[in-house]
Amino acid sequence: MLLIPFSQVAAGALQAFALERKIFTASIATVLLQIVSIPLIIGLELPLAWTLLSLGLAQSAIAICVYLYRLRLVRQTLDTSVLGALLPKRVKDRWHGFADRALAGADGLVFMGFFAFLTFVARTHSIEAGAIIALVVSIMRLFVIPMKQFGNIGGRMLLTAGVNKYSLRSLRKASLTFTTPLTLVVLVLAIFLVPYPSVLLIAPMLMVQMFTEPWSGIDFSLAKVLYSPRAMAKVLFTVYGSIGAPIALMLAITGWGGAVEVWSVAFVCRLLFLGGVQKSLKRLHENEAS
Repeated sequence: MLLIPFSQVAAGALQAFALERKIFTASIATVLLQIVSIPLIIGLELPLAWTLLSLGLAQSAIAICVYLYRLRLVRQTLDTSVLGALLPKRVKDRWHGFADRALAGADGLVFMGFFAFLTFVARTHSIEAGAIIALVVSIMRLFVIPMKQFGNIGGRMLLTAGVNKYSLRSLRKASLTFTTPLTLVVLVLAIFLVPYPSVLLIAPMLMVQMFTEPWSGIDFSLAKVLYSPRAMAKVLFTVYGSIGAPIALMLAITGWGGAVEVWSVAFVCRLLFLGGVQKSLKRLHENEAS
């Protein structure tokens, strides 16, 4: 968690110098390492506490390696400490004040706060429900966060090549080649790692969320790069702040904060988020074309 801001800044610097291919390679390597490390550690059949500790250490080690890799690329690319002198003019022109810079990372804070709140709501219902939601959130984070790079890199490439329906469709197809098989990976991990019967009701929702990621999270990241962080801020705060959080609070108050009910809120919010992103992206594209 502490490394995320530094790693993302390094990734942003690499995007400024059109090194999307290297960023993409690092993202794919991260996902593969995470997928491989989980069954290997569980296969050791350690006590539960040691298994959880080993999983955490493995994820931390992967995050550190990715950060060091990005940092090394930045240093090799810059070959100087004066970053401003090397940035392309079009990159400088896209920094339109403090609000945009703050909104650029707002989605991470919103999602982190929202899912922490969902875990809290489930925990008020029972320890089992809280554990299920915490495990499910951890599983989804393994894949959803790296997948954002498809949107970041795709947006950068479309800025260079020009935006049209064909290019957007091609980017979505490329994303689907990864998210489609990951739906099965998510299903297996959820059933294998969450030792509670209710996960059988949650797993189908996870599969739908993963399959539709190109139209939700990836397109959200793409729109932030193509247009501005402000472009999707309304959708983000409306869905998760004005709709999702109050509904989750009502579940806690009424005592209906079971794992299935709580994750149903997250699932519905994701579908609403998808619809809002697509509607906003279509409007932005039409405004740019007119």
